[in-house]
Amino acid sequence: MEKKYILALTKEPVDLSAFPEARVGPPGSPPPQTIGQVVLPRLARRLREEFPEFEVLPGCSKEDFENKKEIAQKVYRHSDFVVCTLPATAATCCCITKAHFAAMKKSAVFISLGRGQVLDEEALLQALRSGAIGGAALDVFQQEPLAAAAAAWSCPNLLLSPHNADWLQNHSSSSSTRVFLENLQCFLRGPRGPQDMSTPVDCSRGY
Repeated sequence: MEKKYILALTKEPVDLSAFPEARVGPPGSPPPQTIGQVVLPRLARRLREEFPEFEVLPGCSKEDFENKKEIAQKVYRHSDFVVCTLPATAATCCCITKAHFAAMKKSAVFISLGRGQVLDEEALLQALRSGAIGGAALDVFQQEPLAAAAAAWSCPNLLLSPHNADWLQNHSSSSSTRVFLENLQCFLRGPRGPQDMSTPVDCSRGY
């Protein structure tokens, strides 16, 4: 899901509001980039597989925000793209703040795909308006659906999608149906632990 954002933002985008005056350069491969991760460990491994042409920094986990602040800051300072897929828990609520955006490169892009509650949205919008960071892409928000009057709609250098960045035509619907049926069959077979489900959730942890 993050790949479509990263590939779009490493190419020269077209400002549709300026069409037909917009000029698009010749196609080409994106330059070498560094991806920083604010993710759970299993997703960190997948990011490295998805982007072999990029330098992918070791993941900064939920625990790093709680116990190792310097690791989190390092991820932000050195990354061209920061990809966040943190779950919403008591520990991660608004854990990404103005200080994190201040640590980023002016050309860097922040991508949020996990849960909107982990992000201080106003701090992000201020960073975009001031040019403190190069851009952002949000698939999740504090309030969903995003209100028609929300400031994010008019914020510069911001891509928005309605919590469907992982949706692929002719794939996501069949995949979701398959996972649901597998979990339903597991449930109907009788009481078992959540580890037997295809997509287990630990309610005590929040994800």
